[in-house]
Amino acid sequence: MAMFSIFRMNSMPVRLLAATAILSFLFSCSGPQAERSHPFPVDRLGDMVYQGTQSGPVQLVAGIWQGAPYDPEGATRPEVDLAGGDPLLGDLDGDGSDDAVVVLTEQLGGSGIFVYLAAVVQGDEGLTNVATLLLGDRVGITSLAIDDRTVVADLVVAGPGDTACCPTHRERAVWRLENRELREISREARGAIERDR
Repeated sequence: MAMFSIFRMNSMPVRLLAATAILSFLFSCSGPQAERSHPFPVDRLGDMVYQGTQSGPVQLVAGIWQGAPYDPEGATRPEVDLAGGDPLLGDLDGDGSDDAVVVLTEQLGGSGIFVYLAAVVQGDEGLTNVATLLLGDRVGITSLAIDDRTVVADLVVAGPGDTACCPTHRERAVWRLENRELREISREARGAIERDR
């Protein structure tokens, strides 16, 4: 069953559509939300520099970055988008203030949609993207949470017998922010989902 989703950032549509695949992200944030000394400036997440994509460091404007066309006379160009919806907030670095985990998608002109988790911390100089992790091509995220300074994600990934467009294998992965890197702590297979025939 195909699903069509348009996420919005600041009332502007953010396109997450490739020629042969459409990703739908469902964020389920769990865990207690303690009061923080510094409210997180969510509105700045769509207008900052993100590191670690295949396109290199990119400056998003209203949740999107577009590179130059591959062919000067063509329209195909690389693009990085910030997935819309409420960002995931919680303390990643142990300083008592909220940080954020956001989802980025990158399209390089083909059918692939490369999915990333990006950790953003706030400090004295504002927001900084300190770590970006590539999850893979057309990986689905069914839930995402910050729990005791770890990032916990339920994923749908391509496994044996799957085509790139249609992953069916469920996994739960856990990462911790260490030395400006999202270090994987555990990964657990959780069976496969059934597709409509």
